[in-house]
Amino acid sequence: IEIATPPTKTSYYEGENFDKTGMVIKANYNRKVNSSVELDDSSYSITNGTNLQAGQTSVTITYEDKSVEQTISVEKNSVVELQIKTAPNKTEYKEGESFDKTGMVVEATYKNGDKKEITDYEIKNGNNLKANQSEVIISYEDKQVSQAITVTPNPLQEIKVTKAPDKTKYIVGQNFDKTGMVVTGMYQDESTQEVIDYTIENGTNLTKGQESVTIKYEDKTTIQAIEVEEKAITTITISKNPSKTQYFQNQSF
Repeated sequence: IEIATPPTKTSYYEGENFDKTGMVIKANYNRKVNSSVELDDSSYSITNGTNLQAGQTSVTITYEDKSVEQTISVEKNSVVELQIKTAPNKTEYKEGESFDKTGMVVEATYKNGDKKEITDYEIKNGNNLKANQSEVIISYEDKQVSQAITVTPNPLQEIKVTKAPDKTKYIVGQNFDKTGMVVTGMYQDESTQEVIDYTIENGTNLTKGQESVTIKYEDKTTIQAIEVEEKAITTITISKNPSKTQYFQNQSF
């Protein structure tokens, strides 16, 4: 069999199906009469012609036990543009808040012209928003689009230890253990928020009589009371008995 006339369409984007429109397939016989017959397009089969893959170079045409390849090109159907079709419900923030995408609709336009709403995009610079920040970046594949926002300064006023750590009593030389401790920031608008990226000063190799460690976040500090005691022997035990435990009178131990 042979492809007497190739199909009208030979260039595709991934995910499309092969289109045989315009294609003419002929069966050639070893006979003198009607040695070449044009096949009805329902009489042959097409292999690997659905959901074409990027980089695929051909489909297979089969009639009875004979096959022929039709050359095609299949291009990756990548994103060419991102658009924010619907802005998020919230666009005004206070410093330190995180971007809320609720209500936002992001649409991707593909090479083949298709448009599709996407949800698995990445939001850049959307956490711990900075004062006067004007946008966040929405990224998908290698394309980006920005969403305008307004961020009002809301400076930190103070920090407090709102839950003491599990351990507050130490022995000289131990290190402070913050497990269980909750540090909360108090802001100008009277809002509060737990902070986790604080630092602990004078918390290593604790010294005798030390009464506190210092917690620092941004330019604010607070203290956590502790007790540090000198090492003291509380009990003694015989960890290994002597070789000899039987004696005669007047012998020494």
